[in-house]
This record gives sequence, C-alpha cells and structure tokens, in this order.
Amino acid sequence: MKIILKQIELRGRNSRLNFNLLPRLCLILLSILAASCGLTTVKPSPDIRPLSTPTPSTTNAAVSLPAETPTPTATSTPTSMPTPVPTATYIPFTYTPTPDPISIQCIDPVPAQFSELNLDGVLAVYQNPDDTHPDSYLLNLKTGSKFDILDRSSRVLADFIVSPDRKHLAYVDSSPLVGYSPDDRYIIMDAAGKIVVSQYADPNWYQIVDWQDNSHLLIMLEKRNPDGGYIETPATLIRWNPFTGEKERLEPDFPDIYIMPVDWGAYSFSPTIYDPGMRYVIYPFANDGVFGITLWDLTTKRAIVNLNWGRRPIWAPDGQSFMSSPTELEKKDELYLVEISGQKRQVTFFTRIFKEVEIGPYSWSPDGKQVAFWVRLSPDIVPAPDADSGSRSLMRLAVLDLATNQVRLFCISGEGSGTASHGGVYYIKPGQPIWSADGSKLVISGAAMNTGAYLTVVDLIANKAWKLGDNTWALGWMDIMP
Repeated sequence: MKIILKQIELRGRNSRLNFNLLPRLCLILLSILAASCGLTTVKPSPDIRPLSTPTPSTTNAAVSLPAETPTPTATSTPTSMPTPVPTATYIPFTYTPTPDPISIQCIDPVPAQFSELNLDGVLAVYQNPDDTHPDSYLLNLKTGSKFDILDRSSRVLADFIVSPDRKHLAYVDSSPLVGYSPDDRYIIMDAAGKIVVSQYADPNWYQIVDWQDNSHLLIMLEKRNPDGGYIETPATLIRWNPFTGEKERLEPDFPDIYIMPVDWGAYSFSPTIYDPGMRYVIYPFANDGVFGITLWDLTTKRAIVNLNWGRRPIWAPDGQSFMSSPTELEKKDELYLVEISGQKRQVTFFTRIFKEVEIGPYSWSPDGKQVAFWVRLSPDIVPAPDADSGSRSLMRLAVLDLATNQVRLFCISGEGSGTASHGGVYYIKPGQPIWSADGSKLVISGAAMNTGAYLTVVDLIANKAWKLGDNTWALGWMDIMP
C-alpha cells in the first residue's frame, strides 16, 4: 500500500514500500482503529511452569531446556460438518518439551569482495529505502554489478516480489494517486533485467499481494465504503496468470470470515491465503467472541480445523503444511506447524525459559526443512551491542531445524533507526529472511540503532556473515537463467 510517514516501518517481501502517500495511511489507520474497537483476544493457556532467569551466555554456548517427561501430543481427526458453517472441533495446543538446546552463535558481519563470497544469482534491492523514491536495482552476487530498475521521478515502484521458482520479479510501476489509476503498470521482469510482461491495471486493481504459485499472481481489488471512504474488507482477489492473461476471481465468501483488517502484511485487507495447489485456504474467523484462523478444504467446502490464533500463516513449499504462531499481543509466541490433516505440533519452546517471546517475520527454506525467523527474548541472553537499545531486548535472527527442533540464535540485530534523507528519524523492523536456492545461506535486511538499514549475507554452514551495503534492503533472491 502507498504510505508516507516520518517513522517508517519496513516490511518483508510481501509488503508495499511506498512512502509518499499520506491519504492511504489515513485510510489504513481508520480501518485498524475500527478493528481494535471490536476485537477481543482469546489467550492460549499452556501449562508452563515458572523457570529461573537464565544467565547470559557466551559465543556458541548452549542453553539447555529443563529435563521433563514428554507429554503426548494431542491429535485430531477432521470432523465432517454441513456447509456453510465451519464446526470443526477446537483442539488446544500441546506444549511438548524438547531435549534440544538453543545454541548461540555470535557472528560479526565483515565487509567482503563479491569474488570472495562465491554466491550465485541476483538480488532485487532497494537503495535508500527511507526515501520517497528509493533506487531499485538488480545486484549480481557473482560480480557485484548493478542493473537499475528505471523509475520516473513522478512515479512509485512498489510491491516487489520474486516468484517461488526464483525466475521472475513482479512489481507495480504506480501512479502517485491514491487507489486505482488506469496508468498503473504491472511488470514481470526476469533475472537479466528483461521485462517479459507489462500490463496496464484493470479497473480497481489495487496492489500485488503475492505469487500464488510460479505462474499466478494474486491482485487485490479495491472497493471503497461509500459512507466512510475506507477500503471494505475482506477484499476480493484476482488470480492472474501474467504470461497467458488468464484471470480468476476469488471471492472471500467463507463462513464466519473476519471482516476487519488483520496484521498479515500484504494480506491484511484480503486475508485469504491459498495453498500452491489451490486445494485449501486459510482465513481469519470470528464467531461468538472467539477469534482465530480456519483451515478450509476448497473441495469439500468444510473446515478442517479452527485454531485460536494467529499470526499470518505461511505455506510450506510442498503445500502439505503451514507455519503460524499465536498473536504477537501475548508476548508468549511459539511457532507451530499445522498439516493439511489438521494435525499440529509445536516446534519452538522459548516460553519454557523466557518470560517474554516475540516472533517477527519468518520464512521456509526451499526444501521445507528449516525456518528462518526473527525473535525477541526477554530476558535477553545475548548482551546488547549498543547502549541506545536501552533495557529493551533486541530482535535477533534465528534458524530452526524442523527435524530436531534445534534453534540457532544469532547475535545479529534486526531492528533499529536511521536518519531519513529528507530529514527526521525513521524506525526499521527486520524484513523476512531470504533463503539461497540450496538453503545454505540467508540474505537478511535489518538495522542497528542510529545506523539505518543494512543488507547482510549469512553462511549457515561456515558460520560467517558479510555486510553487502549500508542503507539497503533486499526484496528477493533470483536465479540467473541460462
């Protein structure tokens, strides 16, 4: 969405980084205020016994979890139910202990020549992301050369997102006007910088939400409330194949779907998240004061399971499961894996050790075996690197191995602040971690206090990190096609 504000919150690859449109901000604030007035949060009630405060750990130290007899994980069987009301049985989550420690690895990113990194592909990058018109380019990771994604000073480039197969970059060359404009162009570019599709917007096309699979984009339609002027939610999606022109309208007409905006990034106004095979959809529900998310079977038109949370779900690469977590308002976050059968398992166990846990953006590795994410732990077991952070714990990079539930916690900070090029201070939250094709490296976008945004490559095998540039933000990692 097209937004301008003094304090800028930079999001991950599914967010629209437009900073010059105050009217859109006002509309979004109105919608969110309306949502907060009617929302009641239902807190999960896990059986967590109090633990002593952990002592600060040194580099590569391991934090052992208390020994405890494992509890059997609750299972569920999908319940048949009549259409249209989802009546799937609510199943509480089981907090199962794990014997695996949290390993702390402090890596200081160092400057490096591209020839030393042995990296392949190109990154889609923002330079000066705080600016009204940030520079956008493709960065060749083998040579360090840049290919500028051209922009006119009166235009805004937004909604950058790389396809799951890493072959195409989609974005919008947008008018600065609020809402739909007939001269908005939807662009598909390959890794060499060649524009392969340039399509003028259809009426009421508002923004790119996501790649639904390698061939289809999800486009949100704008519909204004005639009384209040704000966007009506949940918004309709268009499933568009930019290579063939095929279009399919996806209406959000699911039972008990929550009608106010949710904090799901680009899905906030159109919170229907379809799996890659278009067999299932996840959406937020509200029923008799209970709020959560529903996993819905599109074939049988039945709810598989209702869950009492959560944060924006993300499908696994194979579409057989998704990751989510309780609402961030609880500060008792954990990650859970939910299979399409409705079976669930907890995969992180921070709340057995830490008083407060906040999980930020997360992403699956290409093979679906790891999850990279940002996490804030209190009390912090890693000394804060800068005095300006105060007493608040910093959000740090972590990587979860799903086979062992082993968590590697890195000292690398993901949030901070900087001085905007047009004056004032802007605040930065970490972006969604971006995986290399082989799952051995991560590109992360974050910040430190008073230094602005930065871009870093982390080698998970060699335990090394390289800083590629200041005041830069990664949007996606593409493979160079032969």
